[in-house]
Amino acid sequence: VQEMELTLPRISHELHEVVSQELFGLQMHLQQLAKSMPAAAAALTYPEHTASVILEKVRELSHDKNSDYLKQKGLLKFLEERVLKINLSTSMNAGLRIVGSIPQDIEDAELCLIRIAGELIQNAIKHSEAAQLNIDVQCSAKDIHLTISDNGIGFTYHGTAYPNGMGLTQLHTYAAEIKAELRIISAPGNGTQAHLYYKRE
Repeated sequence: VQEMELTLPRISHELHEVVSQELFGLQMHLQQLAKSMPAAAAALTYPEHTASVILEKVRELSHDKNSDYLKQKGLLKFLEERVLKINLSTSMNAGLRIVGSIPQDIEDAELCLIRIAGELIQNAIKHSEAAQLNIDVQCSAKDIHLTISDNGIGFTYHGTAYPNGMGLTQLHTYAAEIKAELRIISAPGNGTQAHLYYKRE
């Protein structure tokens, strides 16, 4: 995990400095073409919009790979922004309930919690076909219990991977790094629940 966290900032930098800049340049070029060629403006609307959407996704991915950015944001703010984005940009309805405050002095552990939560949410969006996603966070001075559940199609969980090959091994690795417990409960037709328990030592 430590080696991965050293690699991710470099990936974030490349996404931001190289890919984002190229996409931004393409977007500006398409806008200039539309202005200089009014007859082609309508035809250029779709590629310009597509470039804008991809640029936004690359920027979001860059932020998600940036450890310092995520540490500064914190778990609760990260979840609030994710829920807002889901409700604005997908057909899924997402809810968030927070009880208590994040324990103090757990910056590195909180980063792992963010990584796990982000991947669980992304998997739900991509694979669950759910109408409802619920995120519940209960915090005390030493504990965090995070539950992410959906009412989607569910799957047969064997502890290692989703049926389509989307592995959960990395999530368990992150959990083990901070001595947290990750439990997945799912069955075909019964949705999925992910429980993440963390206790500060």
